Amino acid sequence: MKDKKVLLIDGENFRKISDAIFYKELKKEFNPINFDFSNFFDFILADIKPEKKITYFSKIKYYSQTGGKSKELIKRQRKLRNILYHGGFDFCIAGIVRMQKINNKIVFNEKGVDVKIAVDIIKYSLIEKVSQLIICSSDSDLQPAIKESRNTGTKFIYLGFEEKPNKGLMYTTHQTILIKSKTLFRFYKFK
Repeated sequence: MKDKKVLLIDGENFRKISDAIFYKELKKEFNPINFDFSNFFDFILADIKPEKKITYFSKIKYYSQTGGKSKELIKRQRKLRNILYHGGFDFCIAGIVRMQKINNKIVFNEKGVDVKIAVDIIKYSLIEKVSQLIICSSDSDLQPAIKESRNTGTKFIYLGFEEKPNKGLMYTTHQTILIKSKTLFRFYKFK
């Protein structure tokens, strides 16, 4: 067993929940470009200090029928990748963002990130045998991978939001850390 701690962050899940919290409490949109990821995770995980931090996002394709929205999303993702990279995070592209028309409105949905995170849960617990895996995602699809890996000696920590905790992940992991809204606001650069 390697005494190594790895943080796996579902980037889109983090953004969606943060956005919901910002809208509910501040009536503002959460823009990840204005968030200090590095100091935030150093603060939240001060007692754990993960050696490796991986953020997962889906590939955004250009769709001409979006009126420039897909171009803007691609540009924002590149900027975010650079911010995260310089903050010591690995940036993993997994899956794809698909455009759909729902009631004559264009909507973007990501698919495939949870599968890559599940594969990495298996890799880090069964093959690399790390001591701790911190899972920052509220996606229930990760539960089977965690359940299958619990007996490897790896300690699983669920890092979720106090506002919307995932009870299944709380039950499946060894420990839970919940992020308070005020802590999220503390690391955001309001303009």
